[in-house]
Amino acid sequence: MKNDFRKDKYFFGAIVLITFLAVFIPLSTKIGFLQTLALFTSFFLLMFLPGYIWSKVFFPRKINPLLRLVLSVALSVVSVPLVEFYSNFLLKIPINRMSVIVEISIFSLLGLLVFLLVRKNVRTNGN
Repeated sequence: MKNDFRKDKYFFGAIVLITFLAVFIPLSTKIGFLQTLALFTSFFLLMFLPGYIWSKVFFPRKINPLLRLVLSVALSVVSVPLVEFYSNFLLKIPINRMSVIVEISIFSLLGLLVFLLVRKNVRTNGN
């Protein structure tokens, strides 16, 4: 049980920090609560989620949580612009808020599907 908390302390720390900022920023500026919530949700969707899922695909074994966080941000910074560029260039999809959300969600769901297939394969092979 103690090991679980040690593993998740970075996650809980990030949640506490995001909650604090989501409450503090609207109080100290003229930005509303919903706009701040949208800002943090967008940041999470664009800068963390796709990279985290794909880091689980590329590194299915347990790695240091801080390393996974850095890899998640780095993979997101690389993959999100590429997904948007190629969807605009090849598929002629215009870049707007809705198309970005849909494309990044599809990209993340594709990564989740690959992760589940890789995990199933690793479990059956015993590697």
